Amino acid sequence: MKWSAFLLFAASVFLPHSQWAKTDEKLNLIQIICGDLNDYAEGFDGHPNAITPNLVRLPKRGVRFTQAHCNIPICGPDTLLCAEQKAKSKWSYLDNGRVRIGVDRSRGACIGFFGESQSKRNLLNVYDAGRYLQQSYYGDKDGTNWNGKPWRYNPIQGGNWQNKPARLDSFQLEAGDFQIESTTTPHHWAANRLCEDMVMKQKIRLDGHVAILDFNMKYDGDDHQEARHQEMPALFVDGALKRFFYWKDDKLVEGAPRILGENGKAGKKGLGTGRSSKAWFAYLSEHGKGIGIYTPGTPDFTCYRAAGNGSTGPEGSACSYVAPIRTFTLKKGLTLEYRVHLTLGTLQDIQSRFEALD
Repeated sequence: MKWSAFLLFAASVFLPHSQWAKTDEKLNLIQIICGDLNDYAEGFDGHPNAITPNLVRLPKRGVRFTQAHCNIPICGPDTLLCAEQKAKSKWSYLDNGRVRIGVDRSRGACIGFFGESQSKRNLLNVYDAGRYLQQSYYGDKDGTNWNGKPWRYNPIQGGNWQNKPARLDSFQLEAGDFQIESTTTPHHWAANRLCEDMVMKQKIRLDGHVAILDFNMKYDGDDHQEARHQEMPALFVDGALKRFFYWKDDKLVEGAPRILGENGKAGKKGLGTGRSSKAWFAYLSEHGKGIGIYTPGTPDFTCYRAAGNGSTGPEGSACSYVAPIRTFTLKKGLTLEYRVHLTLGTLQDIQSRFEALD
């Protein structure tokens, strides 16, 4: 198929040009792309056997472009690429020349990208909706079922395990101030419903090599009875970042997180919970660079590594996980606010930046 042209028509199809200057209202634009056509249509190169009176009339009432181009001159790949670009348009980024952070607006503005500005390599793992950096809380068992497992009240910022999204209620990006603010109604992780009794807000800022995340949650549902470990928040990173560091008795040490048993393979015992006296943690690659997370006032943590099928990278099934945790019960009227810091680099870089915050 050869695409030599497409037709672009504005509201002028129905509205005379003379009326444009008389209104401040935004115009609706209609874009018509003719696929699976050569340039046989009348008004273009034409062909004696191609009689196209309707396509003759349309350009007379709109605008005709004869130097337009498509991504790929084959219908299938071109359509796929258009769909991919549409999906990418749901992402918003902040980039200050040092670090780059991105949120997915189709998933409640969850954070799904964090990396250096220069390399643009994403160190987060977003294999599924549960691995985004986001707010998520736990309540009592409520009769729901997660893939065959009895589950509990579990509002999550991005959406449920079957990729049904949360509701993004407001979103504002101030690129000049390197700031994003959003409000989300979360989705129940294991059910087909929104959690209308909870509101989640977040504010993201960049300051040098550090991303500052302010999380806010308001709960107005029924009282729960059981105190639960709450992730503040859960951090899933590229499975290639295997080396885990934390502060044990005021000494920076390397731990060996437990490895989950998956896909018929046995797991491996290791560090599952602990306490970091300085409340920050880091995962590094074998090359000595990686990512650090610091939630002030939250020294307790849980961690593990998942081997998955062995694939690493942002969308690989392998990941490394850590979550600073606090323990509390969801009660009607509960309001929670906390701050998280993220940074990148060597262990020395991470340590110096977090120490500068105290």
